[in-house]
Amino acid sequence: NQIEGAEQLQLPIQSKHKFLAIEFSELIAAPLELEVKEQSILIFEGIEIEPLHLLHHNLGLFLSEEEVFIGKYEQNGEQISLILNSWKSSLFSLPDIKYYWKLYGKFEKV
Repeated sequence: NQIEGAEQLQLPIQSKHKFLAIEFSELIAAPLELEVKEQSILIFEGIEIEPLHLLHHNLGLFLSEEEVFIGKYEQNGEQISLILNSWKSSLFSLPDIKYYWKLYGKFEKV
């Protein structure tokens, strides 16, 4: 996994979740609706099992050894997908939960 051994981000909030910060660039595939400037820092929160039903319509990150992209979570019945566009998506599965992140916030230079 790309993030094992990486620096851990600690935010001054009470949370048991893991957080991941990445610098956004054009090299990361993202939906057009993501209005983020180049070099902004996107902060993602690790996905937990209990609130999976709250992912619908939220932006998220898929990060594995092979690929990385930002998309929008969509729920159809019991299936949840992270969708980049009409051609690219990833069907969520519990064994792969470590690859899925939910957008928590962003930091942009002024």
